[in-house]
Amino acid sequence: MFYTKDKELTVPQVAQILECDNTYIYKCVRDHRIKTAMTDPYKIKFDEVLTYVDSKIPSNFKSYYKAV
Repeated sequence: MFYTKDKELTVPQVAQILECDNTYIYKCVRDHRIKTAMTDPYKIKFDEVLTYVDSKIPSNFKSYYKAV
């Protein structure tokens, strides 16, 4: 699936992208590791998902993906 940086995603969509449970995404939101664009219902920008993934990758790891 193709997403732009500004695309707002639901918690289940983010969980599917990150291959985890919805509860893990809610925990990340509560712990301020993932910022939300909206809170009722939670909406998370795809750019924020990329930022979260980048924060989990070691700093010496070279990534070649290109964000649109």
